[in-house]
Amino acid sequence: MRNNWMMQTIRILLSVCLLLSAERSLGAHAAEDPNTKAGKQVIDDAKKATEEAKKAAEEAKKAADEYNKAREAANKYPSDVANYLGDTIRLNRDTKAVMVDPMNDKTADVCIPAGTYLKGGREVDALTKEWAFVPACNYPETFALWGCDAGVKTCDDKPIKGGTLLKIRVQDFDNVPPNRYGVTFGGLIIPFKFQLTGKQDFKATASAAPYMGYRLGYEGFGVELAPVVFAGIGVVSATKTKEKTSETNEGGESTTKTEKETTELASFSYGVGLIGILKRSFHFGAMLGFDHTGSGKGYKYNDKPWFALELGASFN
Repeated sequence: MRNNWMMQTIRILLSVCLLLSAERSLGAHAAEDPNTKAGKQVIDDAKKATEEAKKAAEEAKKAADEYNKAREAANKYPSDVANYLGDTIRLNRDTKAVMVDPMNDKTADVCIPAGTYLKGGREVDALTKEWAFVPACNYPETFALWGCDAGVKTCDDKPIKGGTLLKIRVQDFDNVPPNRYGVTFGGLIIPFKFQLTGKQDFKATASAAPYMGYRLGYEGFGVELAPVVFAGIGVVSATKTKEKTSETNEGGESTTKTEKETTELASFSYGVGLIGILKRSFHFGAMLGFDHTGSGKGYKYNDKPWFALELGASFN
């Protein structure tokens, strides 16, 4: 996403250069006949287009800077990407594990078959990325009021009692990841907002906020979904209109000019959304949110809904 903003800025800057070149060329051509109205009009149009392009370049650079700042802020929030504590996983291939017998401090290498459900515990070894897991109920049965049998079997059909500690290197999940279910959290980036009320403005205003949700990971099938809620501090732009009266002649006649003043306001952003990943590379998502700045601050979208959509880039 950052590269997209950079490329957009570069393209606009190139457009400015081309327009400036065209302006000089037209100016030289019109200089041959300064009384040509058409030539003067072309130059005026070129100047206007140049100013608009310069303004667009400044806005693109500002949006890129805001996005980079939001990315840095989002990266500071803790994330559960490599944290399996409390998560339920379903293995999608036979997986090596070390079975630990805490009673007599013995270990044994075992093979856990595909289709087995495990519950994540603590990280055993940060260097080797080993996490402790215990046998778990089949995911739908986890919510059964009558309970379930969490015992599993090895690849050679030997039983493993419920509560037995199994150490697994989560790096082994990289090639064939398990389905993963559980609470997810991290930092969220909203790169733009499409206002659903008023003039339905489209604003490229990046902001970061922490989010929390529930992971519905079917990674073995190439899909991961997570409904989330988010809330955090952001920045919005508010435009106020001011009228100024000034005298213009000796008769006391005056004219009234309208000026627009844009200010940056701190806001509290909150909302709900859905984050998804296809084949661990293509990100997509949708967010519905609100910005609260307080009354009397001049922000016309205070507590009014906005929508954001991402395809190909990541919210988190």
